[in-house]
Amino acid sequence: MSEKEFEALTPETRVPLVAGWRDEVRKQKEHEARMRQLQQPDESVIHPSVWHTLEPSLFDRDIPLLDAIDKKEEEQGIKRKVLELDMETETANRDSKKRRIWKASRKPVTIPAPPGTKWYQGLTEESELFIRECTIDCFEIMWKAVEGEKKEWNTQGPKGQVAFIITGPPGLGKSWSSNTIVWQLLKKRQNIWFHSASDHTLTTFAFEGDAKHPTIVDRPEKDVIRRKPSEGTWFLYDSIGGSSGTANMIPFQHQNVCVPCVIFSSPKDTNYKQGIKRMEAGLVWYLWMPSWEWPELKAVMPSFYKEYGGGTALGEFEKFISALHGLWGGIPRRLTKYCETFRLCGPEAALGASEEEFKAELNSLSVALMSHGPRIVRGMLDNLGESRESGSSLRTVEPPSWLLFPVPIDSEWGPYMRKTYKFCSRQAELGFLDHLAEQETNAVRRFCRDVFKVPGTIGIAFERFAHFVLTRTESNKFRWKQYVNGKVEDSRDSRDLVELPKCLDQKCEMKENLGLFRSAIEECIRNSRSVVIDPIGDQQDAIDIFVVCKLDGRGWCVLAMQDTISKTHSFHPVKILEYRQAAEEAFRAAMPDQEVRDDFFLHVVVVPKEEDNKPFRLQGATMTKLALFDHVVSKFQEIGLGAPSELDNWTCSKAKKVCQAAKLKGYSQLNTNQVKMAGAEILLLNAAEEKVKGLTWVLDGFLNQT
Repeated sequence: MSEKEFEALTPETRVPLVAGWRDEVRKQKEHEARMRQLQQPDESVIHPSVWHTLEPSLFDRDIPLLDAIDKKEEEQGIKRKVLELDMETETANRDSKKRRIWKASRKPVTIPAPPGTKWYQGLTEESELFIRECTIDCFEIMWKAVEGEKKEWNTQGPKGQVAFIITGPPGLGKSWSSNTIVWQLLKKRQNIWFHSASDHTLTTFAFEGDAKHPTIVDRPEKDVIRRKPSEGTWFLYDSIGGSSGTANMIPFQHQNVCVPCVIFSSPKDTNYKQGIKRMEAGLVWYLWMPSWEWPELKAVMPSFYKEYGGGTALGEFEKFISALHGLWGGIPRRLTKYCETFRLCGPEAALGASEEEFKAELNSLSVALMSHGPRIVRGMLDNLGESRESGSSLRTVEPPSWLLFPVPIDSEWGPYMRKTYKFCSRQAELGFLDHLAEQETNAVRRFCRDVFKVPGTIGIAFERFAHFVLTRTESNKFRWKQYVNGKVEDSRDSRDLVELPKCLDQKCEMKENLGLFRSAIEECIRNSRSVVIDPIGDQQDAIDIFVVCKLDGRGWCVLAMQDTISKTHSFHPVKILEYRQAAEEAFRAAMPDQEVRDDFFLHVVVVPKEEDNKPFRLQGATMTKLALFDHVVSKFQEIGLGAPSELDNWTCSKAKKVCQAAKLKGYSQLNTNQVKMAGAEILLLNAAEEKVKGLTWVLDGFLNQT
């Protein structure tokens, strides 16, 4: 109520309002007094809502994913990705903690709530917190963005608000992840307002002076509108479960521009779009959370088991959840739907019910995709609002949105900032492709053209689509063009047509060595068969499939095909040239009397519709780190490049110049041998990159007529 509205009230109507306000203030002061008493150093019981006051050091000890991975783990061959810190951080600390190193398995850490406490979003005092690596990643992105904005605020003044929307499929655990964000902010002694739309609560966390713990106050939800947090306070809004009225009461338009806002929401944007429209001009970042991979689910299996396992053995329950994950993917709430049947009727009945529903929903999805094309995925999640996804209401939801949902992709903007749509599991995608293969020829070709026309960020990113087209349909015509000098030629008229034949499918083991790969190519040529060589599982990270076939005007060729959905794509040039060398050996063995052409091996990138003003670009060349300098020298020979003359008299000074030209971070902190090794690897990568770009063609059109 505004001051003018209050003054307009009669004395009779003012009295109850003032009395109610005074009573509310009295209760709030009593609550704050209790909170201060609970936070005394000698406290023996912690209020259930103040779990955040637990010592941060407790978490630091218990969370291995925040520790640098030591040399012993490296020797075990754990794959990982490295997030580079700022130059000053890396220069200041070159020991084992100079950067954060994450395990690629993304195994979460499970932390039970201590006795007498519970996590904020936990339903019981026995709840546990699952700290996912992706949530830590998202926090790091937000923290760096806000710190960057603060520097501009201090020099140029605030320009506008900063809002982050953490989103993903319903049932993923976005509300639960807010616990991790709050914990990370409190470790950095940040003040927080946390507004929960589902609970209709507003909880504030404030550090007063040098106090070790924050003061935590539960306020009326109306304070979201009546009060404003101080500058620098983080405003967290869990929109999930809120009504449309709560959604439109979004508070961001009421906040100071120096208050970063974090929204936890489903992709259905009615939970926040009104607030975004009303907020002052600023930055809006979208961070898409990934579904749970099996190592993550397996790590939290004991917690699932306590609630749903019943009297069965943990191993049997784990096998049951694994089977569900193979069908429905990593959306925990979808998996728990069948756990009650498991507890009451056993695993066979529960799996049977799951598979029956999976087939029915997959059929519904397939019909929808064939009728409306891949663009329909954009609207599917509108049928699956968060407020309708629990309990019996789950059955009223449109089925397709559980099988096809947004997932984050790496892009030029960074991790988690862009998304595409993928099937929930490989079994779901293969099931749809089986359905597609049963359709009449014109319908199949029409759908294939639509896949190429729709940009990957708003359409479906298939993992097996190129494989399907080449093995399940007759000869098809495509449009492609050579990738020259780092860009695709400007004129669309210069694109060539290529007809690829229907191919046989052949699995191939390629993890240990390329011997079987060479044999497979040699056999194809000797028997004059067109074959798609499909690496078993995810054994290699450079190429999706290899097509061995005869092309008009070229003869026998090997097409190393890579699917992408964006305008840029990272690639592994050294690995690609290893495949080329193995293929060349196979050609010489199969056709000993013929000269192997230079263009017998092509690197083919399959992209959505190519735009002349935004051509596809290869970027982010990477390679597997080699152990010794001699290995680098020999690798030049192995992949057909020939060792550069610079390495004959390779000095630290020469290596530093190469590192400097490549803008390698922190090379000045390396010792002599490390600098020489780093410089030699850069020369190898640069030479391989140039070679592979000369072999690359961009395929961007499916031309068969209906």
